[in-house]
Amino acid sequence: MVESSRARSTLLGGCTLLLVWGAAVAVALSLDDGRPLWRESVAFAAGTCLIGSLGGWCTTRFFVGSPSLAVAGAMAGLLLRVMIPLAALAWLQTRGTFLALAGAGGLLTALYLTLLATDILLHIMMSPAIAERLRTVEQNKPL
Repeated sequence: MVESSRARSTLLGGCTLLLVWGAAVAVALSLDDGRPLWRESVAFAAGTCLIGSLGGWCTTRFFVGSPSLAVAGAMAGLLLRVMIPLAALAWLQTRGTFLALAGAGGLLTALYLTLLATDILLHIMMSPAIAERLRTVEQNKPL
């Protein structure tokens, strides 16, 4: 029961991240006013942030079983979530100047912060203490 509940909440969180990511990408694409390489910049930033965010979410959720594993999973998820966009920013500054000039750095930052805020809210809402409190409220609800 616990495993299926965890798998369900992991899938729900992943779908939520995808939904927020899709909305953010749609907004970014709608801001195209004919700038050169804008769509490429959006694709670069969106792909980078999606890999980091979903990778971090799944890694963190995979290790929820015990407290010591949860700490290790949180650290591994944080590493994935942060290092992939940071490596992309470093690449933009050294070799990807054509995308950097098109605004990929700003897009990367905006998408990263949007997905990070979503990830934080998901972790708060899906924490074991919150889930237990919701179950208690549901059981005590009058018929």
